[in-house]
Amino acid sequence: MAGEIKILEFIEGVTTLAPNQIGSYDFANSAEKTSSYVITDTDRLNLIIASGSGTTITLPSTTNNIGRVISIKRNDSSNSITIARNNSSDAIDGSTSDLVIDQDLKSIKLAIIGINKVVVI
Repeated sequence: MAGEIKILEFIEGVTTLAPNQIGSYDFANSAEKTSSYVITDTDRLNLIIASGSGTTITLPSTTNNIGRVISIKRNDSSNSITIARNNSSDAIDGSTSDLVIDQDLKSIKLAIIGINKVVVI
């Protein structure tokens, strides 16, 4: 689907899988979006699968999310997916430019390691 974003919440420590779970990802806590998405401080999202043209995923505040790890995967061959910084002072791997995922099925994992500091891991 064009513009589809699937949002999955990571559940740590899952050892028994229910029918709606694969690995440690609980699909019962997923939501689908058809446009760009801003990750909030309280939504606890750790994995976003994005597809569709012109999709932008905006990272949460670095101030309130130190230690948080977020994975974003581009799930189709449409136009690129942009990963936007929440604040113009935020730096991703030292750069104050937004990231672009422009390869089919490419994924990226980001860690918020301090105020205004995000690294690709």
